[in-house]
This record gives sequence, C-alpha cells and structure tokens, in this order.
Amino acid sequence: MKTVLVLTAIERAFYSATIEYQLIEPVLRVKTRRKNVRFLFLCLVPFTFYFTRGDIRHTFRVFSKARKRLKSVFNNSKSRIVFIPVLFPFRHKGFYLKFLLIPLFLLSNFPILFFVILLYGPSIIHARGYPAGLLACISKLITGVGFIFDMRDVYTKKGIEAGFFTQNCVSAKFWNATEGQMLSSADAVIVTSTPFKDYVVNILSSDKRVWLVPNSVNTHRFFPDEKSRIRVRRNLNIDDKFVLIHSGTFSTRQDVGFAARYFKKWKNLKENSFFLLLTANKKNIGKISAVFEKEKVSPDNFAIINPEPEEVPDLLKAGDIALHLESQSLATEYCIAIKDGEYLATGLPVVCTPFLKGIAPLIEKYNVGIVTDPDRELSAQKEIYLLNNLVEIKKNTQRIVKDVLSLDKGVQVLDECYEVLLKSRSLSFLISISTASE
Repeated sequence: MKTVLVLTAIERAFYSATIEYQLIEPVLRVKTRRKNVRFLFLCLVPFTFYFTRGDIRHTFRVFSKARKRLKSVFNNSKSRIVFIPVLFPFRHKGFYLKFLLIPLFLLSNFPILFFVILLYGPSIIHARGYPAGLLACISKLITGVGFIFDMRDVYTKKGIEAGFFTQNCVSAKFWNATEGQMLSSADAVIVTSTPFKDYVVNILSSDKRVWLVPNSVNTHRFFPDEKSRIRVRRNLNIDDKFVLIHSGTFSTRQDVGFAARYFKKWKNLKENSFFLLLTANKKNIGKISAVFEKEKVSPDNFAIINPEPEEVPDLLKAGDIALHLESQSLATEYCIAIKDGEYLATGLPVVCTPFLKGIAPLIEKYNVGIVTDPDRELSAQKEIYLLNNLVEIKKNTQRIVKDVLSLDKGVQVLDECYEVLLKSRSLSFLISISTASE
C-alpha cells in the first residue's frame, strides 16, 4: 500500500476551518477513490498553539476537544492524523519566518519529519504552505521522496503586506530565492487561481507540473435555505433590513475603512441597509468598531459577530448581498478567497473590487454580482443594476459553484494530481530496480 504524507507546519491545524475544509476534507474525499493509498497527516504544531495566552485552561480544553473530533473522523476513514508539538516558533506571527529564525525552525521541525519518513516510507509528501514546503524540499534532497508544493498564498508578498518583511530585506530575498528552488524541485505545484498559475508558470516557464485547485466549497454545508434565512434574521432582529454581509478577515486595516465607506453608499441607496460582519477573531471586534466609528457609521447600522466555524453557514443565509472588498496590494490579484465560494453557494451575489483578479473575471462572466472600485466609481449605476436584477443574479450563483468552485470539482483535480504522481513514482521505482539488477 502506498502512503501519501500530508504535511502542515506553524499552523494550528486542529482548530482551523481553512485546513479542515480546504485540505483535510478534499484529501479524505480522494481517499474514498483510492483504496490502495494510505494518507498520513503530520501536523507540526508549535506547543504554544495548544492554548492562547490569557485563557490558557479554557482554550486548552477547547483545542483538546477539537483534536479528538478530528481524530475520530480519521478513525472512520482508515487514515491517520498526528499532531506533534514542536518547540519553535513560539507565536502565530512566526508563520512568516525571518531569515535568522529559519535555522531554529529547521532544528525544531525537520528531525521529526525525517523520522516519520524513515518510519512510514511515503511515496509523496503533500506540503501545505511555504514553511512545510521548505521542509519537504530539504527532505527530497536527503531522502529522494518527491513532494507536492501546495502554495496557498504568495508567501513573501503576503509577509510584506502584513508588515513582517520589507521589500528588500534579507528575509524577503531569501524567501524569493527559496520559492524558486521549491517550485523547481517540486513534483507538482498546486495554486488556487488563474493569475496565481500565471505567476508560477512565469517562474517555471512551463505549466506541466502546475495544478489549479481553487479554494472550494462544500455545497452540503453552504446552500440557500429560506426557512433558515427567516429564522436567523428574526434571531438577529434584522427581519426588515437589506443586509450586506462580510465574512472572515480583512487583508489590511485600510480595507475595513474601505468597506465602511462602501456601506454608506448603500445606505444612501437603500435606507434600510444593514452591515453584518463575521470575524473569527474576537480581538478584531473592537478594532473594526473603532474604524466604523471613525467613518461615522452608526452602531445601529451594523453588527459584528464572532461565530464558531459551524455557525457560519446559517449566518450567511441572513445576507442579501456579500462583500469582498480589498484595495490594491502586492498579493490581491492572486486571490480566490474561501469566502467567495461560501457566499456564492449560499446564493449571495458578490460585490468585489477589480484588484481581485482571481475572482473578479468569474463574477462578471457568470453574472453573479458586480465588480467595482468604490473609491473611484462614485455613481450607484452598478449597485442599481444589482438591485434590479437580484433574483436572476441569485439564480446564477449555483452555476458558478457547480462549474468552478464546488468541492467535487476540487477533489476531481486533486485526485488526478495524485494519480499522475503516484504512477510516476512507481515507474521511477521500477526503473531503478531494473537498472540495479543489470
């Protein structure tokens, strides 16, 4: 039986909706198609990620339950997930590794990966993100085990955006050079959008090893439901409101103000407009409220909720339209965000900015929303079009999900990627045996 080792590093893998629904769930779906392949998930989690400061006992218990729940899913799938505490890095910000800290990261994490490779003899490593990709790239040099570089984001650009790197610092230069090495060394590269694919092809001068697997959505979790919509709106006391909804994080603090200003445009267009914001981090509530207050948005006109991941599908049903507003930045153009698929699967038209070159062309192609730059397009022409065609546009949302963003579509491409790699690794093994016998 062949083994695929799925690797994460510097991520709280046991309490991450992104990892659960964009990595674990698709891979386990592939497992149902490939009975002769065993999947082992190795999650290298910094020990400080097993709790949060300020509420250590409660969060440790919550995270412990989350680990048990995920392990029970794997017990039923005949695969395995292992969470291993590592000593470094200490903080979440450590995901964007600065140059001088990389040796500590390698010393804390690589020996564990090397031991697991020796123990299980995987045919291929599926490495999620750049830190895991670095570990897999080094292990290939030593052990010869090939790897899939599942990029997820353009790491250096995101690090610069977030303020962890500067444009010409040693860390950014190191990761830019290492990115090229990881891409060249990888047996396959997974990207999430067409502009992202173009970025990689420009580096490799070939698209032969590049697989496009967009952030996908499970339509059994996210779907339109009028009864649930009525119930949720009643519970939130927004029955008579026209609800704009935003889910997830804002890329930058400036984008919060961007969204607040755009909401005021809708308020002028429809007096009963209401802004519902869902944020995964409770600490962001005060920060977002402060920006809205600065932009002179009345507290009566918006609400910020910190939901559990399982609550998000129902809360999205409360919306009338969904917002994905990002200003132009280094990594914006590569994005098809997870929330885009969740919005559309719920039947919500999407308003996005033209800088989101991963999703914006699809929104226009399928007529599932509008693409606008609120700070430049001052007229309400596009918003009026959206209002006048809301019923038709909502119907179109199911087509784009089926054609592009559904979990089934993502699993199909991922399965094809595994098939090609496992066959090629088997062929290389047979050739090596044949050569040795001669």
